[in-house]
Amino acid sequence: MNPLFAAPDDPQTGAQGSALTALLPLILLFFIFYFLLIRPQQRRAKQHRIFLESLKKGDT
Repeated sequence: MNPLFAAPDDPQTGAQGSALTALLPLILLFFIFYFLLIRPQQRRAKQHRIFLESLKKGDT
């Protein structure tokens, strides 16, 4: 008998993960990007905006 025919018809029997385990790496990547890229950029933009608002005409 051919071993390919002896294999089960459904290849996903056994190791089925939940949706949370599939999404967990994506969620972790989002948090990494947020804390390493987005949040510092927002902080710099806020500081820059405050700096520009504090400038007066003639400041050098």
